[in-house]
Amino acid sequence: MTDPVVHTALARWQRLRVPQPDTPLHDYIRRPYAPVVDPAGRAASETLLWWWLHTVGLSGLRPIIERFRTLLGPGETVWGVKDLPGGRQGVELYVYDLARDGQRIAKGPDDPRSITALCRGLAPVLTVDSRLDETRAPYLMCSLELDADVLATGRAPGFRIYAPGNRRVHGYDGLSYLVAGDRLIRENSYLFFDAATELPAVRALVENSLRCGDDVDAVLDADLCRCFTLCFSSKAAADAVYYSRVDTTQLIGFLRRRWPHSPLATLVPAVADDLAHLRWDLGVDFTVAADDLGAVSFPKIGLYGFL
Repeated sequence: MTDPVVHTALARWQRLRVPQPDTPLHDYIRRPYAPVVDPAGRAASETLLWWWLHTVGLSGLRPIIERFRTLLGPGETVWGVKDLPGGRQGVELYVYDLARDGQRIAKGPDDPRSITALCRGLAPVLTVDSRLDETRAPYLMCSLELDADVLATGRAPGFRIYAPGNRRVHGYDGLSYLVAGDRLIRENSYLFFDAATELPAVRALVENSLRCGDDVDAVLDADLCRCFTLCFSSKAAADAVYYSRVDTTQLIGFLRRRWPHSPLATLVPAVADDLAHLRWDLGVDFTVAADDLGAVSFPKIGLYGFL
């Protein structure tokens, strides 16, 4: 007999399910990857997004997300569903511009991937006050975070932009800023590593962080390190590790270990075969209290797909 919680999750999955189209699969920086197994007859990555929004009470965000996709076209938007501090849930939409990868080239206000054009295009469904000098600002990615407050007010605090760097020159591979009105608020720095050859460097960064607690292995997930790219990020209130292109089996293990309270921990094992062709990207923030450096906590977790 099927568990009633699983039965409800599967019924919603079937109702919202989107078949996988015959198009390339992309990771969280919109680079294509080969399917793990034959994708024919399986579900599209976006199905998980729609299911999650309905399950956590954020289905009202779907028109905004659909509008976002319409502005850019299919396959151009990365989504991330997130467990946020204070028990909040959110979703973030990302636009990665491969043509500007590693280059300091401004977009201009009429580029459809610019935040100026996106603010203008979203205006019928969402107010976003981000005012940026697009003739000078070089950024290869931007993102927009949506949550219950955005749904209630129809306003978002602003786009984030991600500027490229050169590690050997600048000490980082990327920086992010929140564009809140006309203010640039510096947020995070990023370093990217090849998981197969540079894992010791990532481990050293985690070990050197005051926020990792007493056990680095509790932070740096050994199973997820069998991935394509690792990223270490330093933030104002936490540090973070991102794992790119983990498969669905690895995702299930991660959900059981680190995110067992999420409804995804119930759903994903039940639809594992439907998602077996996909790879996923995961992000985990970690921190400690300043007066108890041994007890690490994980205030933010993200799972990324594309639509």
